[in-house]
Amino acid sequence: EKLYADTCAQCHGDGLSGIEAGPPLTGLVFYDKWEGETIQALFDRIRTMPPDKPGALTRPQTADVLAHILRVGGYPAGEMPLESTAGALARIRMKMYRP
Repeated sequence: EKLYADTCAQCHGDGLSGIEAGPPLTGLVFYDKWEGETIQALFDRIRTMPPDKPGALTRPQTADVLAHILRVGGYPAGEMPLESTAGALARIRMKMYRP
């Protein structure tokens, strides 16, 4: 949460709902964009951020931000932490979570 606040919130908003500078990272617009994509694709997209310093986050930091996005979006936590190694998330697909 703190890492997101320090590195992402200025573009995507405190509540991940998006602001003029960046799209939402939760809600229907986000779900429509990412539905059916792999978690790896989202991880790779986060790695291109921020636009003025792509790759500024380490792979473990990127996994932490991704976990925060999923948690805020209401996705259930898994039994293990998200892997940050290349390709580890390619088998997991984004599905709109409906509790």
